[in-house]
Amino acid sequence: LLSYVGVLSHVLLDLLNTYGTRLLMPFDGRWFYGDAVFIVDPWLWLTLGAGVWLARHRGTRAPARRALIVVAIYIAAMCVTARLARDVAFDQWRTMRGTEPKGLMVGPSPITPFRRQVIVDAGTHYETGTFDWFPTQVTFDSERVPKNSGDPRLARAREAPRIRGFLIWSRFPFWTLEAVPGGTRVTIADMRFVGRGIPFVETVIVR
Repeated sequence: LLSYVGVLSHVLLDLLNTYGTRLLMPFDGRWFYGDAVFIVDPWLWLTLGAGVWLARHRGTRAPARRALIVVAIYIAAMCVTARLARDVAFDQWRTMRGTEPKGLMVGPSPITPFRRQVIVDAGTHYETGTFDWFPTQVTFDSERVPKNSGDPRLARAREAPRIRGFLIWSRFPFWTLEAVPGGTRVTIADMRFVGRGIPFVETVIVR
């Protein structure tokens, strides 16, 4: 029973974050993203940890049960506010640019549940920003990140097994190309993890 609970809850919890999960595998490889709770949410860890500690310290299961209830309410609130935040960001982008984004993520931040990371797929480039609830607004950064997805040198880079694997998993991929002796260093990264110290990149030399 614990094994089933562990496996199923793991999949459902992965569904809540920006990493996503492929719920329909092996029949369909489509990714599903909740964009609601950060992958390592400190408030979940603190609440569940306190519930376990108090339950052992007092010799009763009541604190652990209360911790689960609080966590369930927190997750539900994060799911609802994630949807509302996405609608606000979508409407603001459409008002500013006069067109709908090709892709949009309003994902959770590591510490505060009242601030979210915004990534907009504008076609040839990405734009990033921050969503805040107090006051409710989206602030877009001035920098634009080009995709560089139309460069002809990428055709050979995509043949590399590591690049193919990255593209299966990547949600907002972008490429950088650098001339090196004997060819071009092609690097692919994902906008979700830029600036967070997470080395989710792959590189290949195209000769």
